[in-house]
Amino acid sequence: MKSYELSEEAQLDLFDAFDYIADHNLNAAITWHKTMLDTFQHLAVWPHTGRLRSDIAPTSLRFWITGEYVILYEPEADPIKIIALFHGARDVEHILAVRYNPPNPINEEDSDD
Repeated sequence: MKSYELSEEAQLDLFDAFDYIADHNLNAAITWHKTMLDTFQHLAVWPHTGRLRSDIAPTSLRFWITGEYVILYEPEADPIKIIALFHGARDVEHILAVRYNPPNPINEEDSDD
């Protein structure tokens, strides 16, 4: 059976979202968690079903929407790698910029100072 792996950030995303939903309705959180796990397994079996968003992300990444949540993953990884899980109302470009485009430190050798 094909499998998947969650990055550390995606694990935190999953736990944070579960906690948020559980604060309002524990049964809904449990159902949501099962849906996410089923979705991760679906993506492992069918890794190229997600959508490319080359306008905001590297072409090596794909997006999949489940309910109100967006899953960002690497389909070519073996096992596929879930990179992020976030509510669709969040600023996707900001999440990508913070997590995947960290600022480059200035190389002191290249500095004109």
